[in-house]
Amino acid sequence: MTEGLPQQINYLVDEGVVQASTISGVNIPQLVGNEAGNVFVVQYDWQSFLAPYFKPLVGILKLHHLRFNSNKPGSVFVKETVGDVEKEIQLLKNVAQLPPIQLPAPVAPPGIGLDRQWYLFNKIVNFAAKRSKT
Repeated sequence: MTEGLPQQINYLVDEGVVQASTISGVNIPQLVGNEAGNVFVVQYDWQSFLAPYFKPLVGILKLHHLRFNSNKPGSVFVKETVGDVEKEIQLLKNVAQLPPIQLPAPVAPPGIGLDRQWYLFNKIVNFAAKRSKT
């Protein structure tokens, strides 16, 4: 860490803002890791793990309604708008070969690069709550 830079900015958005962002209060901010290197939310490289088994979903940004069915593994049912006719797309490259059930190996968080640290220190730290600037 470069001297003078905060080790971590824990709360860029006030916790109350996050919790009040839904009527029912279901958005609850959670810490995903800390500056000591402890990871509370494990991340996986799903892209590499699933790439041998699945085709990309072409035009996904236009699709606003996606449905999956456990009786049709590898298929996704899609519509662009609510009034469209649903279309089934087979995503499995080989319907006879499902991906393994076990999780892929965890991916270690890369940390924050020096450029990003300086950006946070120079531009963002002033917006952080006082308790997170220590």
